[in-house]
Amino acid sequence: MGLHYPSYIEQSITSNKVITPEVYFNDPGETYRERRRPNSDKDHKGYITYGCRLCRTHLSSSTQIISRDYKGKLGNAYLMENLLNIVEGKQQEKVMVTGKYTICEIHCHLCKKVIGWKYLKSNASSQKFKVGKYIMEMNTVRRCA
Repeated sequence: MGLHYPSYIEQSITSNKVITPEVYFNDPGETYRERRRPNSDKDHKGYITYGCRLCRTHLSSSTQIISRDYKGKLGNAYLMENLLNIVEGKQQEKVMVTGKYTICEIHCHLCKKVIGWKYLKSNASSQKFKVGKYIMEMNTVRRCA
């Protein structure tokens, strides 16, 4: 793989997560080329802005992703630290694979389309880390430039 040289470090404003794209040097005769970490978002700034699929209102960025290993009603979903420009719906009890939760649906504030849900309470002590976090369903959002 060659030597790894960090080209820059970008600190997220609202998170302690650090994104570090790297430059790889493979052969002495080869020129440097920029390549990001595996699973890193391919945007020139090092992150991607996600927006509502219907109205393109900005909702969050890839710096807020906690985990990509979630499933929603419509398919793949991300566990997110923060979302913007959303409206919370009514509280409801929901039984999921990992336990019973109190959640509320979250809607885009402009078009009112359901984006996902927010965890408000968890009955399982091992799942308390989800409380206050959001599930953003990927079929309801798009990448914004």
